[in-house]
Amino acid sequence: MIRLGRIVRLYKGLGLLLLNTVIVLFGLNLVALAIVKLAEPLMPSSPVEDKYGELLRKAYPALGEEQMSALLTETWSRPVMYEAYTQFKERPYAGQFINVSAFGNRLIEDQAPLPLDPRYYNVFVFGGSTTFGYGVADTETLPSYLQKELMQRVSGKIRVYNFGRGYYFSTQERILFQQLLASGLKPQAAIFVDGLNEFVLGDGLPAFTSGLAAFMNGSYVPPTQQWYADLPIFQLIELVRGQAPTLTAAGGMTEPANLSPTAEAAIYDKRPYLENVIDRYLVNKHMIQSIAGLYGVRTIFVWQPIPTYKYDLNQHIFAGSGFGTHSYSKYGYPLMKERLDKNLLGYNFVWSADIQEDAKKLLYVDLVHYSPELNRMLAAHIAQLVSERRLIYLPQ
Repeated sequence: MIRLGRIVRLYKGLGLLLLNTVIVLFGLNLVALAIVKLAEPLMPSSPVEDKYGELLRKAYPALGEEQMSALLTETWSRPVMYEAYTQFKERPYAGQFINVSAFGNRLIEDQAPLPLDPRYYNVFVFGGSTTFGYGVADTETLPSYLQKELMQRVSGKIRVYNFGRGYYFSTQERILFQQLLASGLKPQAAIFVDGLNEFVLGDGLPAFTSGLAAFMNGSYVPPTQQWYADLPIFQLIELVRGQAPTLTAAGGMTEPANLSPTAEAAIYDKRPYLENVIDRYLVNKHMIQSIAGLYGVRTIFVWQPIPTYKYDLNQHIFAGSGFGTHSYSKYGYPLMKERLDKNLLGYNFVWSADIQEDAKKLLYVDLVHYSPELNRMLAAHIAQLVSERRLIYLPQ
């Protein structure tokens, strides 16, 4: 009986301890939740705001604080979704600044509908996040300005569709182009805007390949299994520590180190790697042209501007800590220029890499993404050369 009484008292003691622990944890989480909710309006709503803070005001002089925050939140809060063959795509979205259709194209100003209207000359534009227009509104993207420029220079019957997607490079663009053709969406012309992501994704694999491979191999642990991360007390700990989501290099945000020129070159100036990237791009270019020829689609390939090539970095307020893996393109672009000078890239290749050479102003809204002004400049340059070379030509 004595032993049984001790067991009962021990049981009651442990039960009381457990109950008190639960009550304390519940109370701490309530307090933490209240603090997190109170702090939310004061905290950056996107990783770009968290990284650059007050500097962003200079990149968005026409927007108020709330509008700028809303635009950046819409840009960076939209998770990609799965798509067969390309691995992922931009999720359909309806926002104040960013709108993506069920067909996967981002809407532009005076957007023509899908399916295509055969009465118009339809142009698809492919590329990465700079083409999609991360950090700018629907009406300020490269394809939006390009429609205006082509309508003025070539024909008012041109209609442009923005199929740019974050993280994409030429291999995924080729696959996407094939899939659109196979689905019955056949434009009269297709424009491919590349350069930046080619070198970041130098291994030739889409951005989320490692996570998908881990999932297929059974070694991937979904974030949802880390149940404690959703507790308010852990959110408060992360808030106090100053933790913020980070974006991958292909999306435009890295964790760069401010290296000396010698140290940077030792890491990123690797000619075999860079030449392999260019060779892969040219293979994709050839394959796209071959497929397009079978369907009667004209192709134009644009080599885009980047901040590390012929741009005055004294004007680039976001370049203070360096460019991380985007430094590969700094050394790869001159190699591409060598091939251009040898006439190895073809008549339908548009070299736009140096259009910002004489610009003495800020042309980026973060580390690598274009401002509306740079999008206008690029659109005008493409339209001018396309018109002069009659790469897009509508019979009268």
